[in-house]
Amino acid sequence: MRVLQKWLRNSRFICTQSSILLALRCVVVSTSLTHKLHFLQHHPLSSSSSLALKSISSTSNQHSFTVDYLIKSCGFPPEKALSASKYVNFKTPDQPDSVLAFFRNHGFTEIQISLLIRRLTRLLLSDPDKTLLPKIEFFHSKGFSTQEISKILSAAPRVLRRNLENQIIPSYNFLKEFLKSEAKTNAAIKHFARILLYDLHINVAPNIEALREIGVPESNIVALLTNLPGAFTASTDRFKEIVEEVKKMGFNPEKMTFALAIGAVKGMSKSTWEKKVEVYKKWGLSEDEILVAFGKQPQFMVISEDKIMGIMDFFVNKMGWESSIVVRTPVLVGLSLKRRIIPRCLVYQILLSKGLIKKDFGLIQMLVSPESYILQKYVKKYEKEAPELLKLYQEKLNLSKFKEIVEEVKKMGFNPTTMMFGITIYALRAMSESTWEKKVEVYKKWGLSVAFVKPPRCMVASEDKIMGMMDFFVNEMGRESSIIARSPVRVSLSLERRIIPRFFVYQSPLSKGLIKKDFGLIKMLVSPESYFLKNFVKKYEEEAPELSKFYQEKLNLSK
Repeated sequence: MRVLQKWLRNSRFICTQSSILLALRCVVVSTSLTHKLHFLQHHPLSSSSSLALKSISSTSNQHSFTVDYLIKSCGFPPEKALSASKYVNFKTPDQPDSVLAFFRNHGFTEIQISLLIRRLTRLLLSDPDKTLLPKIEFFHSKGFSTQEISKILSAAPRVLRRNLENQIIPSYNFLKEFLKSEAKTNAAIKHFARILLYDLHINVAPNIEALREIGVPESNIVALLTNLPGAFTASTDRFKEIVEEVKKMGFNPEKMTFALAIGAVKGMSKSTWEKKVEVYKKWGLSEDEILVAFGKQPQFMVISEDKIMGIMDFFVNKMGWESSIVVRTPVLVGLSLKRRIIPRCLVYQILLSKGLIKKDFGLIQMLVSPESYILQKYVKKYEKEAPELLKLYQEKLNLSKFKEIVEEVKKMGFNPTTMMFGITIYALRAMSESTWEKKVEVYKKWGLSVAFVKPPRCMVASEDKIMGMMDFFVNEMGRESSIIARSPVRVSLSLERRIIPRFFVYQSPLSKGLIKKDFGLIKMLVSPESYFLKNFVKKYEEEAPELSKFYQEKLNLSK
């Protein structure tokens, strides 16, 4: 701002009063937000998307407006928007805008809003004050934070369509009456929000009784309902089948592992269970050994088949262990291979190679210990004897994080063979999640539902620069905010050294009638300096002789 004021004071270029006010109004404002998120995605048009767009063009104007709104304001892919428009229709943006504004004003992130609307598009027809607000207020009254409410409702949007007095409150009261604690009730809802959609007297109460009848302690039932409430939503007959299956596996109903096993079995189909058993069998484990491991640690069967395969491959082929190691210590399969097992095994190998530990050293203990304990007892302890250890350990952790970023970029739809893939990795790696989300929120303030749509330069710029750019493009130049989504390279340009000076250069020939209002200003902004001087400054030297001198003074001042 000070640079801009100094430039305007010192410049000999004759500015109109409106031009000076226009420049002074380009104030950079900062913003912040605390919501978590990973999030934005570019969806290149598939053949089905192209067909959807052609179909849209043949619809009625009103129908076409709805489809267009769902794409631009809610982040729908074209084919999804066309399909959803069969169930919702509006003539103007007033109604859906009021719903989106309601969610934004109540702490929902842009991605949460998009998920809500995609899962339940009819929400756009809701009355925010009569239908949505009472539910938000109810959750607040029970001690849920704004962030928790947005996560709960994003996970279970149908809760917003259920009757508060007849469904949500009775379900909440049932849980609280059994769990004897508001904190545990809230925890259960956070773990499985859809439990509020059930009639708990019909769906949950009989299953609680079934556990009581076979001697499961009340404390274990409470723990299961608090942490795995979804296990209780099975039909009474199916729940009893699960209980019998778990008993046949040898679990003791009086032990907590019995309750955890019920949660694990309920959470997967029979075919999924059998596939995981087959993966373990490939590594030489028998069904009896698998059940023994599952009996010690039910998470043994909860992890994915791919993770089971990766863990077993590392232990057997890389570490040279027998596959039965996971039967003796099944907790190992629940650890992160890339972010815990591999980095810690590297530390082990270095210490072993230097003779600082013996081969029979307790590596298992090293793998399951907390991070602070590892750093103190194994990394910093041998800092003098192995000074490279800390650096290698951190690099290994960073590498695992880097691999996660690569996977995230691939999920966003970027092509690994293009330069844009690498630029996107840089954009994600160069900032924390909170910084990313703050920048997203700046774009959201300017009406962009998807800011990260082309080159990721628009996310590399600082929040202040993003705000200044958007303010200038929208309020001073009169452009739509979507101009950034269409060509995000503009955000990387200097506001003071390029955009504002060139915009004033544009105004001079415009006021003299040398160019028309629909003149290609955007091309003027992004063109190289030499091209700009030749085609926009020197070209009008006779009609506007002050342009060249003014522009040179601007360059000197900004430097």
